Amino acid sequence: MFKRLQVVFFILIISILPSKSEEEKKPIDSGTIDLGKLIKLEDQKYLLTPPKKTIKIFQSSINKINTECCDNDFPKKNRLEDIKETLEKCLTTNCEKKLIPIYSKKNPPLKLTAFKMNNEVNDLLLEHGNFKYNKISKKLSSQTSETSDKDQEIQKLKETVDKMLKNYQVKISNLEKENKELSEKFDKAYKMLPKVKQKKFDEN
Repeated sequence: MFKRLQVVFFILIISILPSKSEEEKKPIDSGTIDLGKLIKLEDQKYLLTPPKKTIKIFQSSINKINTECCDNDFPKKNRLEDIKETLEKCLTTNCEKKLIPIYSKKNPPLKLTAFKMNNEVNDLLLEHGNFKYNKISKKLSSQTSETSDKDQEIQKLKETVDKMLKNYQVKISNLEKENKELSEKFDKAYKMLPKVKQKKFDEN
């Protein structure tokens, strides 16, 4: 299914880009931006996300990081802190209002950078949950202290597992949403193909 999507999107992109001969006839303009090369569909989706929705998404991730991150010895703690800082910078500078999907590769808008970094949050928090779970489990298995101390560690373990399960549910929900969007894009792209190409495509 995914390979089919790639083929269809490739055909569509090729069909809308000007041919090489046409490009050669045009005078060189250093100020011209090649939209076909610079802008990806996914990037357009991020940049066209309404301000209110963008704020909600970023604030939710910031709250998650504040709540769940992080043990000082977690190897990727700095990455989560960098992401949080970028999301906060975006919100404080009103970068969510950026709605024009035109930019230079050398200087992508902060909104786009923030969205791409935001995609890492759930996976990193899952890694942290697993890291914390393993650490507490090892501590419990080697612990010879009083029962009350063990009870505290067991409670921490339960809380960690609960957060991990919630993050897994979010990840699964996001994957299902992405799969649905890809399926809809595939159907739309497929219908745009000529009948002859549809037939050849179905035979592959």
